Parts: sequence; structure tokens; C-alpha cells
Amino acid sequence: MENRWEKVIQKTALFSFLWTLFFPQPVLAAEGTLIKTQTYVSESAKEERNDFAEEIIEKGHKYRLIRTEYQVIGKECLDKKEKVIDSEKELKKTVEENGVKYELVRTETKEEIISPAQVETVTAFEDYPSAVTAEMVPKIKNVTVTDSETGEKMEVVAELTGLTETGTAVNQTQMTVTYEDYDAAYYEYQGHLIPKNEEQPPIAGCEAELLAQAGASEGSRITEIHWAGEPYEKDGILYREATATVEQLTKTYRADYKGTYRKEAVKKTMYHGIYEAPDPDGKILYQMEAKGTYEKIQGKSRMPEIMIATGIGLLLVILAVVITLRILAKKRKEE
Repeated sequence: MENRWEKVIQKTALFSFLWTLFFPQPVLAAEGTLIKTQTYVSESAKEERNDFAEEIIEKGHKYRLIRTEYQVIGKECLDKKEKVIDSEKELKKTVEENGVKYELVRTETKEEIISPAQVETVTAFEDYPSAVTAEMVPKIKNVTVTDSETGEKMEVVAELTGLTETGTAVNQTQMTVTYEDYDAAYYEYQGHLIPKNEEQPPIAGCEAELLAQAGASEGSRITEIHWAGEPYEKDGILYREATATVEQLTKTYRADYKGTYRKEAVKKTMYHGIYEAPDPDGKILYQMEAKGTYEKIQGKSRMPEIMIATGIGLLLVILAVVITLRILAKKRKEE
């Protein structure tokens, strides 16, 4: 029985020794600093919130707050500024103006009438350098017009509206004069005897009658005449032809035409865009960061003292148990 109690005492002593190894004697804390950070939201970039404790305990060491620093780590504009753009082209997703980037938030399209539908009048004319009548000129005239808005070309049928005299003009025409019995010494024309001329066709004295026969207007004259070829024989008679140039004054006329066509309305698509951008002059929400710097307080740590007190208490409990067991064992031995 005594050997058993000696073993109990030895085990108790070993346990106490190991306890002291796990909880060494207190030492002075090493120098150092500790940094804590906090974030918060504020409407002012200068608002400083100090929610740091003046002293803290970290891993058994005590620290004292020595300084606090603040900085802006982000911001959000709560207000928006608006920009409106109207364009004939499709709108871009973003636009930049004076360093501000706007984003497209809404688009509307609408048709705009550039020019309404209307009936256009087309006029045209045709000049004639000689006498004509309404029955002699065309009753319609095709007129090509170009739309000033679209550049499209189209054909319009214009009808004759009238024929008017515009003045006089000098025209040159040619007439053919045929000489019969070319080899005769004289030619007869409407009672006039005209002597033969080998060099030039003779017309002396009968110019007026020739012009009248040709239907030339009053005031016309023959400016030139010349042989048109060599003599030729027909039915035993010798002929030779001459060409005469006639200059005559003729009245000029203008035929007027008028037509209409329907001009369709010209439209275009307009894009109406609403853009928005953060307003730096409006209300702003700031993301703030506070940084607190702590300095370790020099001195002994209370944790080792607590450990020692706990160890002493435990040894006293073990000692009481040992004494109690020895007393009980002695009583049993006496019995």
C-alpha cells in the first residue's frame, strides 16, 4: 500500500513539473505597433469618425492608440446630370463632353416631314424659226424634271397651251431652177427673154417672179445662184439645172406647254437620345477608411501571473488529495 501511494505522489509531482513547462515565467513584451482599419460611408470627405478604443489587448499584449489617419477610398455621385441629343444618325452608347462621360439611357425615334406633299407645275416650250400653225406642232411634250429634295428624275407629260408669234428671223433656203433648151441663145420665163450665160445661170429681170413661184415671203431675195450640174438630155430636149440661195424674213413662233405632277412628302427619321452622367457638383457619398495605429505598452504581461497562480492552486489541491488518501490508508491499516 505504501508503494502505491509513493507512485501517486511521483505522478503528481511529474504533472506539476509539466504544468510549469507549459506556462513559463513572465517576460517583458517586445516593442512593436499594431494597425487596425475601419471603413464607413460619409457625405463629407472631411468627416473623421474615431471608433477606435484607446487601449486594446491583442494576444496577451496591451496596446495604446497613438494616431488615427483617414483617406477617401471611393466615391459615388448620387445626383445625375442630363444631356439631350437629336440626330439624323443612330446614337452612340456614350458621349464625352468637357471631360464628363454620358451614357445613353433612353432613345426615341420620330418621323420628321422636310417638305409636305404637293402638286408641282412644269412648263416648257418649243421655238419654231418659221411660220407654223397650231395644227402643225405636237399637242404634247415630254419634259424631264429633277426633284430638288431627292434628286430623282422623272418624265412629265405637258400639253400644248398655245402658239405665239415671237418675232422675225432671216432664213436661208435653196430653190432649184431648171433651164429648158439649154443650147438656145435666149430663155423665156413669164414673158421675159433672158440671154444665155455659160458662166452663171441667168435670172436678170425675173427674180421676183421666181421668188413668188417658190413661195418666198415678201422682202425675200436671191443672194446666189450657180449651175448644179452638167447639161442633160431628156426626150430630145437639152436641160440644165441651177441652185439659187434665197434669203427671206420669216415670222418665228413659240409653242407653250404645261403639265403637273404630284410631289410626295419628304420625310426623315430623327433620333432623340437622353443621356445621363454622374453630377460631380451634386450630392456625393464618400467611402472612407480610418486607420488606427497602436503602440505596444512596455511591461510584464499579466497572463504568466495568472498561469502561476493557477498552478499553485492546482498543487494545493493535489497536496490535499494526497494527505486525505494517506489518512484513509492509515485507518484501513489499523483496522
